[in-house]
Amino acid sequence: MGLHADIVASGMAPELAFAFLLGLESMSGEDELSIPVRRFLDQSLGPIIGACSSPAPFEDLWPYAEIFLQAAIVLSVANGAYGLAQTRRVGEMAARLKVSAADLSRIEARVFDELRAGCGTSPPDEDDPSERTDVALPRLG
Repeated sequence: MGLHADIVASGMAPELAFAFLLGLESMSGEDELSIPVRRFLDQSLGPIIGACSSPAPFEDLWPYAEIFLQAAIVLSVANGAYGLAQTRRVGEMAARLKVSAADLSRIEARVFDELRAGCGTSPPDEDDPSERTDVALPRLG
C-alpha cells in the first residue's frame, strides 16, 4: 500500500488527523510547502479532518508513529529539504512518539529504498547542495 492509502486506511480520528497534519506542516520550518506536498496533505488528511477544529496532542499520534515518520521523511524530501536540520527534526518527533533510534533508522532506510526504487536515483547527499532536487511522490498512492 502507498502512503496515501496507509493514511486513509489507518482509521485515525479527525483530531489525530489534524495533529498529523500540523506535525507535517511543522517539518517545513520557515519554508513554504511545495504545491505537490500541499496537495498531497489536503487530499490525504482533509477528508479525515473534515470540520474538526481542535487537534489532539501530538504525542497521541503514537499508534500512527510509523506512518507519520514515513510521511515526514517523504514529504521533506519532496519539499526539497531533507538535510541535517530535517533529520534532526524527524528524530525529535520520533522521540516524542516513543520511537527508538533503531526503529527510526529502519523506517528511514525503508523510505529511502522505496524512493530510490520509485525514482531510480539515490537520495541527495545532505552535505552537497548541488545534489538536492525536488523528488516526485511516486509511492504515495
